[in-house]
Amino acid sequence: MPMANPQDEELQSFGIKPHDEGMHPYPADMPEWQESVFYDWIDESGTLAGHCRVGLHPADNKIWLWLFLTDGDGWVAIEQTHLPYCDFKEDTWAFHHEGLKFERGVPKPLRENTLKVSGMARGISGTHQGQEIRVDVSLHFHAAGAAYSMGEREETGPDGTEYEAKRFEQPMTVQGSMQIGESSHAIEGHGERDHSWGTRYWELMDWTF
Repeated sequence: MPMANPQDEELQSFGIKPHDEGMHPYPADMPEWQESVFYDWIDESGTLAGHCRVGLHPADNKIWLWLFLTDGDGWVAIEQTHLPYCDFKEDTWAFHHEGLKFERGVPKPLRENTLKVSGMARGISGTHQGQEIRVDVSLHFHAAGAAYSMGEREETGPDGTEYEAKRFEQPMTVQGSMQIGESSHAIEGHGERDHSWGTRYWELMDWTF
């Protein structure tokens, strides 16, 4: 069950601290280094849902953005794996390039996150399959439990420096809106978020959505 107004010590009971919400030091010459956040959500009816991942690859000068949305009648997706890192604002986690915008906010570390995405998606199933369609997402996530660690390690960069690598997840409640084409939907439900930093060898993984 979600925590009722959780205290700071409860939210940090697995060792995750407020500063872990931000970006972390990275090796300037390690292209496989990434820092990413992702959010999953589903409304109370079980028909409106989505997934968004922002993957930062600063040493490789690129960003990955995955956005998958459904209104119960098929899925639409934005899949970009080579967005220009130079258009990303590290302090606000904001990006704007050729009509695609996203922004991740942290109003209250470990308590609240916000996510906004706006751009053109493609239909991959259902009514909009094969179509290009405008989507807009604006969501507010609230902590429903502690941020829990998936393990901590250090990795050595090419410069010989040891860099912290870690991952944590957190159950959340979610409120906001999601628009797919002309259809606008209010969202109130549950979700999960993830924040990780370290090396990832994505080409060795078999992804299915």
